[in-house]
Amino acid sequence: MLQVTIDNTVTALWFYPLADALPFLNQEVIVDYRKDVYNGQLQQFIKTFTVPTVVNTLDKKDNMKLYLDQVDDGSNLSFNEIAVGETRGSCIFFCTKQEYKASTNAVWMEMLIRDRSMHIAKLRIFDYADKDAQLAGHYLVGELSRSKWGFQTDSVVVSRIDDRPNPEIDIAKQFIQNFFSDDPVAMQFINKCNLFEAAKDYVDYEPGYVLVRIAMELAMCESLYNITNDVDVKAIAHTLLASYGFLANQSSVLSPMVRNIFLAQQFPFPDKKTVIVCLDEGLEEHPAEYALVHSIKESVNNVLRIRKEVV
Repeated sequence: MLQVTIDNTVTALWFYPLADALPFLNQEVIVDYRKDVYNGQLQQFIKTFTVPTVVNTLDKKDNMKLYLDQVDDGSNLSFNEIAVGETRGSCIFFCTKQEYKASTNAVWMEMLIRDRSMHIAKLRIFDYADKDAQLAGHYLVGELSRSKWGFQTDSVVVSRIDDRPNPEIDIAKQFIQNFFSDDPVAMQFINKCNLFEAAKDYVDYEPGYVLVRIAMELAMCESLYNITNDVDVKAIAHTLLASYGFLANQSSVLSPMVRNIFLAQQFPFPDKKTVIVCLDEGLEEHPAEYALVHSIKESVNNVLRIRKEVV
């Protein structure tokens, strides 16, 4: 994200590759602006950017990437560098989630932890001493052992390194807002469900990372506009968005699917019938859009599995 100045007077934020932006320095340009919320404040963003006589049009893959080639400098290891049967000491990693589990033979703490490469793995601690330890959201230090069942340690201590949120989540949020910027019903759904705030505490690999999943699904959906006119692409986009309505009520005794359907019925989607039928997996017959919705979800799930999970 760039902060740029136009005519030495107007300052705005711009999602654009730095290397591609530099040739436009000191050149004549035509800019359209919009207002949006960033980091809790109303900010001015560049909506469209044009060079006179030459329109600055980019392929979708170059417009806003939903992933970053980044490393987590707070961590000092990559999980794939630890071989099965190996133990490595003084490992620093970030804990995204923790929960306590039990079986007839043992009790243990299970954590999701993130390494330097932003991969996620499970870590188990058996016979832990502190049953009230709050480790999620902190960097930890410990000795990691890897077996064919995953990673294990005897104990961990909390590091003093501050939490460093994954910037891909902010990019995904901006993508979703841009995608539905001219869709008042979708924006009404997002705002009334308080979707972005609800996603912050939902752990999909990491807290808030579900927004990256949603953005990826919408990006794949958008490509359908250039492929076919035999399906209602907008209805597919609305279905993908409505399939995360359950985030607004995570404590309900009803299943996520039922919560999604109930919630979608409360909004005036122009394609409401298609959206509801696509959300209802229990029906015997579905429209063509249903298969594409599930194909998109499966494809994104595979992409995220490759990106986030340890080999």
